Amino acid sequence: MGRKSKFSREVKLKAVNDYNEGKYSLQELASILGCTDNFIRAWIKNFESMVEMAFDNKPKNKSYSKKLKLTAINDYLNGNDSLIDIAKKYGIYSKSIFTITIDFKQN
Repeated sequence: MGRKSKFSREVKLKAVNDYNEGKYSLQELASILGCTDNFIRAWIKNFESMVEMAFDNKPKNKSYSKKLKLTAINDYLNGNDSLIDIAKKYGIYSKSIFTITIDFKQN
C-alpha cells in the first residue's frame, strides 16, 4: 500500500519555488508549514533530481530490478555522472538505493 503524504504536490512545489526565488528561508517555510527544515531540504533535492515528477502521488513503493540498480551503481562508481544525474537517468527516487549497495560493494 502506498503512503499518503501530509503535504500535497502543490504545497511542495510552492515551497520549493518560494525557496528558490528567495521569498522564504528553509526555517521560515518549515515554520509556516509546521514541519522541520529537513522536509523542505528533501523536497528541494528531489525537485532538483526529478523536477515536478518528484512530487507525483505514488500509489505504492517503487521497486527496481537488480540489473537496473547494478547498472546505475556502476555508472556512479565509474565516475560517469553525478548521483543526481544518474538517479534522473534511471528514474530512481531514493538515494538509499545507492547508499546501501555502494556500502555493500565496498566491504
